[in-house]
Amino acid sequence: MPVIPEFNGSLFLEGPAGSGKTTAAASHLLELIDSGVNPESILVMVPQFNLAAPYSTALAALDIGISPTITTFSAFARQLLRRFWPVIAAQAAPGLPVREPVFLNLETAQYYLKRFVDPYIQGGIFDSLRVPRPRLIAQILDNMNKAALSGVTLEEAEMRLVAAWGNRHSSRQQIYKVSTQIAQQYRAFCLQNNLLDFGLMVELFSTHLLGTPVFENYFYQRYEYFIADNIEEMSALEHDFVSWCEENTRQSLLIYDHDGGYRAFLGADPANGYQLRNICDAQLQWDQLALVSGPIQSLVSEVSSILAPEYETDSVEVPTGEVISFSTDTYYPQMVNTCVEQIKNLVRQEAVSPSQIAIMMPFLSDSLRFALQSGLETANIQSQVYRPSRPLITEPAVKALMTILVLAHPEWEITIPVSDVAIALSLLIDGLDPSRGHLLTSIVYRKHLTSFDEINAKMQQRITIEAGERYERLRLWIYDQAAQNVPPDHFLSRLFGEVLSQPGYGFHHNFDAARSIDDLVRFAARFRQTIYPDGLEVWASFTRELYELVSGGLVPAHTFDADENIDAVLIAPAYTFLIANRSVDYQFWLDAGNTGWEERLEQPLTHPYALQRNYEPGAAWTDDMEKSVQETMLKNIVLGLLRRCHKKVFVGITDISESGYEQRGMLLKLCQEILSLQRGTEA
Repeated sequence: MPVIPEFNGSLFLEGPAGSGKTTAAASHLLELIDSGVNPESILVMVPQFNLAAPYSTALAALDIGISPTITTFSAFARQLLRRFWPVIAAQAAPGLPVREPVFLNLETAQYYLKRFVDPYIQGGIFDSLRVPRPRLIAQILDNMNKAALSGVTLEEAEMRLVAAWGNRHSSRQQIYKVSTQIAQQYRAFCLQNNLLDFGLMVELFSTHLLGTPVFENYFYQRYEYFIADNIEEMSALEHDFVSWCEENTRQSLLIYDHDGGYRAFLGADPANGYQLRNICDAQLQWDQLALVSGPIQSLVSEVSSILAPEYETDSVEVPTGEVISFSTDTYYPQMVNTCVEQIKNLVRQEAVSPSQIAIMMPFLSDSLRFALQSGLETANIQSQVYRPSRPLITEPAVKALMTILVLAHPEWEITIPVSDVAIALSLLIDGLDPSRGHLLTSIVYRKHLTSFDEINAKMQQRITIEAGERYERLRLWIYDQAAQNVPPDHFLSRLFGEVLSQPGYGFHHNFDAARSIDDLVRFAARFRQTIYPDGLEVWASFTRELYELVSGGLVPAHTFDADENIDAVLIAPAYTFLIANRSVDYQFWLDAGNTGWEERLEQPLTHPYALQRNYEPGAAWTDDMEKSVQETMLKNIVLGLLRRCHKKVFVGITDISESGYEQRGMLLKLCQEILSLQRGTEA
């Protein structure tokens, strides 16, 4: 494992993912502490908290009473704004009384923004986009956040989006203008009510607090050593702060991953981050991968020579079948079956731990998720699905619990289809298959649930007494707890812990459901604490408000913390896997012919590149620019995945896509070139 040499001033350390930079930086952190440096004088900054795990793990071994500050830019800004709010409140919200600010997360920001978006939706302004309301709200917030992270105003962001759209005839320019008006109304509302969402928070920190004497005195007295890791995943505004810290600390270590920038859709600006190299006193580059096998390194070199010929790579031979294999099926379901069979062989024949296997694809549809999980479940192999930023209601476990909330409150007078109740009961109760679930529901559901004991004996036998007893316990629990007037997060948490996670119920040993319910409960608690911090006498109205928000398609806050301690196969979109910075022994790349491997998601209200700081403000976004981005995306995603694979990649290819079309993606062409090279080597 390479070691960071002694240095004075600042050092810019760069190299590919997997070259040992973060591991060496964590060792450097321990060396600083061992040398007598006060741990409290060290500031470690990462773009997202899961990337701080190596530092936290290293410090845990020291067992010291005090620790360095390990944080993200937004968390640091929030902490300091809360501390010094009285100093800048008059500038941030002129003429308003000084009150402690309320910090909004993504969910609560959507809740408040919704009231400004709805009138325009009802007026038909957004009809031409055919985008669901939750996505409209999320993209308007994205624009506000990206503008703040690039240091541009809302008006300039609108101008950039209009210019990037070019001369194409549509209503898009008017939509951009309306989106800006909505953002301005929402921003004014936030300032008037001391509400700080992400964009407003980082903007106020950078424009009003950073550089003030009170902040500088605080920083100088506390911090002398600075480490910024994964700066390629940070925004331009974060880079400004990294630069400020580099100038104002005794020693700074800046770490940059080549071929990164996976968080571009969240505002990451890797090109801007690389410019920080020029401000450092010394530069160091590591090229050798430290955590993968020699054959994988050879494959990385081979792929680099294909995707980026300008890279200088050694002439190597990729061992055929040793580190990458290809399976081609005619139809999509056959590809899924092949994948499941290959995983069964790894787990059964080669004793591979399921936690060392990851299945990836460009997009994880509900049908693909179901097919993979069903196949693995049949093989008695656990799996966990990891796809943040999906609406909560798309998770079957969440939808089932929303159904339970309605059943627990018949006074809402919301009629749920019999099929939805049947699906929920079948999911929640072991032994209640869909046909029995529908039979039971057709008998007991009359806007509320009636007792199983009231069913005649013949029907009880058809449903089974065992399933009926479980149903009756669930029913009694629901109505008993609903009568106790508790907040919805308490109700849902107890429902999961006291009933649904117990033997005989559907979420017992169901890791995927547990994760979904945990996300739901955490959201409900955050929502309650933000909107009603002082509590309510009666919680039913708030519970209904929560139900309507979740059922309406609320997009949860971005999380990148899949549980690595669960012995389960990870199923996730490729970009999600990369952002989580996971590494495994075996990777499965499904649907290799899909153009989604190189194409970015269509987001009509925002544009991750036009809002970057160094983008020419009046420039139109051209097809050549899009093609260049696609080529870069493919290179980064393929190299990033290979550098996070220890042993072997299995590539699944179909002649016909899930939608019934011929496959033509750029990754498929890359696979064909690799196959051609391997055959040439064999010959």
